[in-house]
Amino acid sequence: MQQVDKVRLFIASPQDLQIERAQVAEVVAELNRTVGRELGLVLEIVDGWRDTRPAMGRPQALVNEQIRSFEIFLGILARRFGTP
Repeated sequence: MQQVDKVRLFIASPQDLQIERAQVAEVVAELNRTVGRELGLVLEIVDGWRDTRPAMGRPQALVNEQIRSFEIFLGILARRFGTP
């Protein structure tokens, strides 16, 4: 049986980029089905807001604390950056 390494891909983007985030998920799924098998690795998407639990404190600090490690950071920006 072949050993498979997990590579965690952290995705960060404003809420208005849901289509782009879905496209990334499609690409990741295809890579896992195709070259991932050949290379013995699987990409796992880590979503900053969806993969955290509710807690008290500053939102970004809570995300940082709960999503401790990842190998790849993918930041997606389009029309805006931060708060107006």
